[in-house]
Order: sequence, then C-alpha cells, then structure tokens
Amino acid sequence: MKFKSFLITILLLVISQTVFSQTDSLITEKKIVLIKMYEGEPIIGEILSDDGREILVLTQTKGKIYISKSLIKEISEIKDMKSSNDTEYSPEGPFTTRYAFTTNALPIKKNVNYAMVNLFGPEVHFAVTNNLSLGIMTTWIGNPAVISAKYTFKTKYEKINLALGSLTGGTLYNFFNSGGLGSLNWLTITQGTRINNISFSAGYLYTNTFKSKNNVRTGPMMSIAGIIKIGKKSSLYFDSMLSFTQKDVTNTYYNYYNGTSIISAYRAQNISFFIMPGFRYQQSENKAFQFSFAGVMNFKRYEGGGSFNQQNSFPIPMCSWFYKL
Repeated sequence: MKFKSFLITILLLVISQTVFSQTDSLITEKKIVLIKMYEGEPIIGEILSDDGREILVLTQTKGKIYISKSLIKEISEIKDMKSSNDTEYSPEGPFTTRYAFTTNALPIKKNVNYAMVNLFGPEVHFAVTNNLSLGIMTTWIGNPAVISAKYTFKTKYEKINLALGSLTGGTLYNFFNSGGLGSLNWLTITQGTRINNISFSAGYLYTNTFKSKNNVRTGPMMSIAGIIKIGKKSSLYFDSMLSFTQKDVTNTYYNYYNGTSIISAYRAQNISFFIMPGFRYQQSENKAFQFSFAGVMNFKRYEGGGSFNQQNSFPIPMCSWFYKL
C-alpha cells in the first residue's frame, strides 16, 4: 500500500508540473493585436477571451473592454510589440516610408497605395509587391512628369533595411523653350523602426535641358533624413539633400571685323543644399498632414574662378497631405 501511495503521489506531481508548465507557456505567449473597427479608431491590446460573439481585450489605456465582433473589420497580430501600449505603435501604412522629398528603405505591403498632394503638385505611389513600389510625380500643370521606383531589401538585422531607388522623367511638352529630361538613381540604408528611424542615401544625378548643348549637368548627391514620434499622432521629421554637379560649357564668339571665331570652353561647378525640418500629424491610418520649411542654398564656381560664390538662398514653406488609396 505504501508503495502504491508513493506511485500515486509521484504521478500527481508529474501531472501537476505538466499542467503548470503548460499554463506558464500559455501565459508567456501573449499576442498583441491591432483591431480595426468599421467606425472609430483602431484598438491595440491583448485578447483575453472570445465567445464567438464578442471578445474581451486588455488595453493599456482603457483596461479590459468587450468588443462585439460585428463592429470589427480586421484583427492582425503585432509581432514587434511586447505590451499593449498603443502610444508606441504605428501601423505599417504607406506614410511611414516617406519623409518630405526623400524616402526611407522600409518596405510597404502589396496593394498598400498612397497619394500625396502639396502646393506644387500631386503624386501617386503603388506597392506592386511587398518590396517594389512605383509612382508618378508631377506639377499642377502636368509638366514635368517623373516616374519613381523603389526596391527594398531586408537584412539579417531586424532594424536595418536597404533600398535601391530611381527618379526618371522630363518635360511632356516644351514650356517656354526649356524642355529637358533627367534621372536620379540612389541607394538608401535605414536604421530604426517605422516610428523612429534615420536614413542615409547616396546617388548620382543627370539632367539635360534642351535649350542649348551646354546644359548637361551631372554629379553625386547625398541625403540624411529621419523621423521621431513625439505624440500619439504627431512626429517631427528632418529631410535634406546635397548635390555636387558640374557641366562643361562651350561658347563661340564671332568677330565681325576680321571674320574669325573664338571658342571659349570652361567647366561650371555647382553645390546645392536644402534642409527641410517639419512636423507631421497623422489624423488616422488613412490620412496625414505635414508642414515644413525648406531652406535652399546654391553655390557656383567657374573653373579657374577661385572659391565658390553663393548665388541665392531662400526659404520655401511646404504643406503636404497624404491619403491612403
């Protein structure tokens, strides 16, 4: 009898240990989800129970709440969150891949498209795949028009992404005898999350205005940009671009007195720099507004002309509206 009681005790201990370990496993495997409603703002939390008609959700700001399933549009797991603190999460929307002029290397999901409207013109961007996006940018008069493309690469580091991008376009019609074309191809590396990140870009610029043969300009470009979240719906961002370009100029002067021609050839060098600090307010998952000031500086030097001389400097206010399509 004592031996049988001993075996029963051991068996009960094994069973209890198994049950407790399974319970601990269930407790530690918490899933934080994003609940999108048909009406109202999305809810972030941990699902505690589901009876088929409604779910019980534990949220950081409202505690435990019951939500009828008839009001829920979609439920998706947030894999990069450890708690239901909704002030630290930003959905994988299309706006998180964009600063002002430049973009970062974060990918957007297929068929997640967006449009941006600013004071100078509209643009539309389409996510063809999870890594490839295509877009078109233009002014309010439809000239010039630029096609954009970006392909993103994931690295073995969770918070580091790479992207190859290209802008190619030109004038669709000759406007005041100033038609032309150009392209900018670049590589971007982004460190961080969709909420807080910083990006470094480097590329090569080519432009050619058809007004004369002296307007082919080429050179490297680089950029530093970033964004940081300061509130539940607001962020501060910084955008910049620096270019070192040059063009070879050839002028022919005709001497009417003796009938001879004089050819003058030189190289014109240009340094252009703009910075754009700004503020973004994301009203909802489907739309956002941002405001910024762009400071532009331009320096020119002709070969043999000594140091660079500043030609112009001026601020440009910018207002932009984002819309998810």
